[in-house]
Amino acid sequence: MKELIKKPIGCLFLGFIFCFLGFMDGGLVLQLCILFFVGIYFLGLFVQTLFNKQWRIFGKNLCIWIVAVVIGMAGQYYLYKSWLNEANQVVEVLQDYQQKYGQYPNKEKFYQLLNAKQLRLIKRPGYIFEEDAEFPFLIYASPNMVFGANRYDFKLRQWEYLSGD
Repeated sequence: MKELIKKPIGCLFLGFIFCFLGFMDGGLVLQLCILFFVGIYFLGLFVQTLFNKQWRIFGKNLCIWIVAVVIGMAGQYYLYKSWLNEANQVVEVLQDYQQKYGQYPNKEKFYQLLNAKQLRLIKRPGYIFEEDAEFPFLIYASPNMVFGANRYDFKLRQWEYLSGD
């Protein structure tokens, strides 16, 4: 009986950590590591279940992990969408300024504009604009990958992902 309670509780605890990582900046990398080891665990549990015929334990653990993966990945998707929404608000501020004054703001003016618009950004974007450049350089860290970032291409008017390679 002790074995029956022990495994689902351990699975619940690790599943909770997996869900928590879903709402953390850069948590996707740790989630993928956990999923690798959980996959090995489930392979071993499946083989053990073939001999012991304790399908309820396997089923409980599998249900816990299905729920944990759905919640954790939904958290990562929420982070991605909310950061992208904030970054698009920054792009709108830059485009409005460019239409109004015929050029993009310098770095100091850029951060003054963000403060004036009272944008509550999770992460401060990186911005560089040199006088002789046609377009500024706007970048923000990826919420999902530790070394990844997203850069806005003003010519194509879209975000592109930059890996940490």
